[in-house]
Amino acid sequence: MNPLQVLTPRGHTFLWLGIVAVLCGMGLGYPDVTRIGLALALLPVAMLIVSRRRTPSLAVSRTVEPSRLEAGQNAAVLATFTNVGRRRTSPYLATETLPRALGASPRFLLPSLTVGAEYTVRYPVHGHLRGSYQVGPLGLRHRDALGLTYVAVRLSSTSEVIVLPRLLPVGGDAGLPASQGEKGDRPLMSALHGEDDASIRTYRHGDELRRVHWPATANRGELMVRQEDRPAQRRAVLIIDTRAEAYAGSHPEVFEYAVSAAASIAHHLVANGFTLHLVSPTSVRNGRAAASIDINEAMDSLLDSPWSARLGSSRPCLVRMP
Repeated sequence: MNPLQVLTPRGHTFLWLGIVAVLCGMGLGYPDVTRIGLALALLPVAMLIVSRRRTPSLAVSRTVEPSRLEAGQNAAVLATFTNVGRRRTSPYLATETLPRALGASPRFLLPSLTVGAEYTVRYPVHGHLRGSYQVGPLGLRHRDALGLTYVAVRLSSTSEVIVLPRLLPVGGDAGLPASQGEKGDRPLMSALHGEDDASIRTYRHGDELRRVHWPATANRGELMVRQEDRPAQRRAVLIIDTRAEAYAGSHPEVFEYAVSAAASIAHHLVANGFTLHLVSPTSVRNGRAAASIDINEAMDSLLDSPWSARLGSSRPCLVRMP
């Protein structure tokens, strides 16, 4: 780094005034003016040497609570600074680097730390838009006592903040089966058209008497009951369209509302016991469109769903469901 770039405006003023005073004193034959000029010019140089020796040895770690939040929610970042050097650090003005989607970059004063000491700062972030964001790196700035020089350091540690789509209220359970294994009010039975031994088994303690199969009981001389099939899996397929022409006015805000609606429906279906399949650009690209996914995988897939600003940029695809 150029040493002149470390000088503050005050430091540049002292340096150039000192040089001018030295030249004028030598040219006019005033030794006192020359000595004053030398003092003015050497003062920022001395501060520059001292400042270069005081480069801090600081480690920073961050904890985001929570690390996954919905759009519109707040989170807290706890940044812990540790002095890992061999000498006491000077006070620094710290500036965190935040994306605009998480709010304004906070600034705070980092006090002087003894060897091995820790200092924790807590500041809020606000998730405006869905996405995955990096918090950091953090910049430190320190001026000497006279304000002639400064030290600028960047701590490279970063942390991730995930802003999920906003979940909207989904009303009622209209059209959803009341429980697993039912379609309307008719329970499913297995092997109704197969062999008897495929759908009939020996009575076990706790079986309901209404399930006793009397012809088989009479034939074998012991209680036999009908074997019910496992509850039928209820499946739901959600499709998110990323074409701009599919939304009124082709505004990204409309698409963000569609993503929030898809996330809300996915959460509602999983909460009601459905096996979920999500067809989105991300799931098609990684080959997961035909696979069943949990709610976290669905939210991650919707998190990365891009909005196709160019009309007609998306091509239809065929997904074979199990």
